[in-house]
Amino acid sequence: MCSKCRKRIAVLLGQPEEYNYGRFLKGFLKEAFGRDYDVCVFSMFIKYQHTPARCIGEPSIFGLVSYEKFDAIVVMADTIQTEGVIERIEEDLHQNYQGKVLFVDKDSKYYPSIHINNYIPERAVIDHLIEEHGMTDIAFLTGKAWHPHSQIRLQAYKDALSDHDIEINEDRIFYGDFWYTSGESLVDSLLSSGDKLPEAIACANDYMALGVAKRLTKNGYRIPQDIAVVGCDCNEEGRHAPIPITSASLSYYSLGLNSAKHIDAMMHEEEVGELAFDDELFIGESCGCDGDSIKPVYERRELWDTDLSLNSMFSPLNYMDEDLLAQTSFTGLVSTIFSSIYYINGFDSLTLCLNPSLGEAGAVFEDQIHQVIRCGADSKDRILTDTYFDKKEMLPELYEEREEPAAYYFMPLYYEDMVFGYAAVSYGNQAKVISPEFRAWIRSVSRGIECYRRTDELIGSSSIAKTGVTTDSLTGLPNYRGFLEQSETLLHLMKNNGGYMGALAIDIKDLSKINDTYGRKEGDNAIISTASALEKVFSSKNCLCFRVGNDEMVAIRITSSSDDSEMLAEKDRLMKLIGEVVSDSETIKGIELYYGVECGSPASSEELERLVNVAISKKNEDKANALKLFEKRELTEEEQKEARVVSSVLDDNKLLYHFQPIVEVNSGKIYGYEALMRADVTPYLSPMSILRYAEYYDRLYDVERATFVNVISFMKKNISKLSDGKKIFINSIPGCLLKEIDLKVLETYLADHPDSIVVELTEHSEISDE
Repeated sequence: MCSKCRKRIAVLLGQPEEYNYGRFLKGFLKEAFGRDYDVCVFSMFIKYQHTPARCIGEPSIFGLVSYEKFDAIVVMADTIQTEGVIERIEEDLHQNYQGKVLFVDKDSKYYPSIHINNYIPERAVIDHLIEEHGMTDIAFLTGKAWHPHSQIRLQAYKDALSDHDIEINEDRIFYGDFWYTSGESLVDSLLSSGDKLPEAIACANDYMALGVAKRLTKNGYRIPQDIAVVGCDCNEEGRHAPIPITSASLSYYSLGLNSAKHIDAMMHEEEVGELAFDDELFIGESCGCDGDSIKPVYERRELWDTDLSLNSMFSPLNYMDEDLLAQTSFTGLVSTIFSSIYYINGFDSLTLCLNPSLGEAGAVFEDQIHQVIRCGADSKDRILTDTYFDKKEMLPELYEEREEPAAYYFMPLYYEDMVFGYAAVSYGNQAKVISPEFRAWIRSVSRGIECYRRTDELIGSSSIAKTGVTTDSLTGLPNYRGFLEQSETLLHLMKNNGGYMGALAIDIKDLSKINDTYGRKEGDNAIISTASALEKVFSSKNCLCFRVGNDEMVAIRITSSSDDSEMLAEKDRLMKLIGEVVSDSETIKGIELYYGVECGSPASSEELERLVNVAISKKNEDKANALKLFEKRELTEEEQKEARVVSSVLDDNKLLYHFQPIVEVNSGKIYGYEALMRADVTPYLSPMSILRYAEYYDRLYDVERATFVNVISFMKKNISKLSDGKKIFINSIPGCLLKEIDLKVLETYLADHPDSIVVELTEHSEISDE
């Protein structure tokens, strides 16, 4: 079934890779995929946070869920224990969502719920102590008194004692919080009381049992010889403890399977059938048994690769945090994150999405989301510089064509109470959960963004930093050294976004005249206004603007080709914007610019610097020609205007060619075509005017070069029309010999098409006998 007609379920929870919750998700995904559902998992990192700020930032991921995009919502309510969050989710769903909702492991005021069996596993563990080991003095450490799981497991303990005619001693019942420290505190309390220790301490989960065991052994007690310790939920840590903890597994995998079946039945308005749960007693050594459930299995890796060979997140060669902390530019930050993706692997797709204001909006996701990185199994990993989408879409990939169902995990990028964005990772149609490597990676990314945000804020607010080594104090733009520091980052971006770079160098005309006429302050305002306009035109993340000298600035951006047209279009936008900015000035009535453009595909920072310097050189030529023209007093004001138009025509190569047929007198057949030069400007400029002003500029060579390059380009595109031997006649300017690099273009074409071009000398000037 295609993804456009496939139904979609959202799952809300905390800590998806935790042992039991991971089992739940694997069961849920297996059943959901079998029924052809897509699944989106929105998750916090842990069930509850330890600071008020994190209680705001981490649950923000649930604010991303666009309910209307889902056919059903499943809420693992007991895994979301941040104060007030599950209540807000429940009320929000009740008021704004019309689809089916299922709560898992917690009752709801409005929706049906499904629960794991907490009674049978706990009862099995207590029965084991009584029946297999003959114990009667058993203390019990449960969870929080209000928690349903605590209450049910406590009742299982009491029933086991009662059914074996053992008196229930309330002094042997204790309350904790399901965490390690609860077990440690209980042992401290028992030892300090001076009372006789029980035969066994049974805990309502393995975390507390591990805390009990740790503290007992620290105080010299032997387990199980001096006292037995058992748990309930049978997690990985308990099973692989120094003395494996006897426990009982909770059937979370079955809960996942049953939850998917339940929500499917609700969506189809069907009765929910009887749901089966599989519980299993794990016989370790902490109760006094010989560890019947412990099998001597030598664990093997699934792959030949190791953490070291793969440079994974846990490799000693991982310097991701250090690399991120060193970034002072957004492009550098994104590039470094992109480079770090090889620390994680095994995903089908990975997308990094950011709030454009990077946390300044607080604990919400902005209306427009900036998609900055996308990686996929198609190997088309890339940085996306100008890709934005509506927050309600959550992830554009969700709506792409797919033959198989898939699951996507959404996790927040945040620091304290500031939300930067989120990461979305998919393992395709595999029933997998996120890995510890992914958790570590995404938290490193969050720390890196926060460090960059603080650095950017410091630079933005500190006048000392702004006048520092890499920043121009007047405009706030990077200086030339700042450009050099970011050159490697720009090259990395370029290689992932088309492979071409363009540079526009500009210089303010008559800045000294503005200073002399209006004062230095107005001259500075002209520089600031120009810099501001330049930044607005080149405002995307794949651009860099910097100030080279007094009135000289450069803008760099990634382009789609080596052609100058994109940068020339940006130049036109810049001129228009400067006109709008200056129109409000009471003193300066206009700012004009000298400019130069160069595009290419630099392979190193040295080549990028050379590209920038070529643009600056072209700008300087433009300036020199303008000054030379100004000094030619024989030109009238009208002629100077025409001369400036010719300069623009030559700068932007706006020379066109009309091809006039040359007819044989005898046969009337077309023998060839003469290329007649025209300027693509209005009003019309005659070829002689172009040549005249080009000579004033000392730019006749530019006319010669453009003529040959443009005509040969036309011939290549129309090769079929010239296949019958028709020749092209090109007018050449005497004395303007093509340079070697330009001559190669002509030689290459003539090697494939000999006798196709006839060169005629123009009558612009007399040719010497030489």
